Amino acid sequence: DIAGKNAVIETMVYISQANPAAKESVLTYLAKFIDDCEFTFLLKRVLCLLGEEGPSSANPKQFIRYICNHVSLESPIVRAVAVTTLAKFAAQVPELRANITVLLKRAMSDPDDEVRDRAVFY
Repeated sequence: DIAGKNAVIETMVYISQANPAAKESVLTYLAKFIDDCEFTFLLKRVLCLLGEEGPSSANPKQFIRYICNHVSLESPIVRAVAVTTLAKFAAQVPELRANITVLLKRAMSDPDDEVRDRAVFY
């Protein structure tokens, strides 16, 4: 249920804040966690967290696949958040910028206006 999954996410975030050495493991866990998550609120929460913390991780490239899954497989609002998350990686990780730009260009043909607008904006 959503309350249980939210509790897991909140606990993982707390662990990463209390123990910075655990940040990489927590981000990886959460990226995998949302692959099977059906709750929009939780997907958005984790994608936003990945956008804030992922670019400064030791291996930011590892998160791109998980984020991309949500650009193409989810509801419009989740796709829009995933586009924003990708843009944050592109802005902060120069070596990923070219590949992410290709992904953002694909999102420009999304059927949803918000997703397209975000892709064009970034």
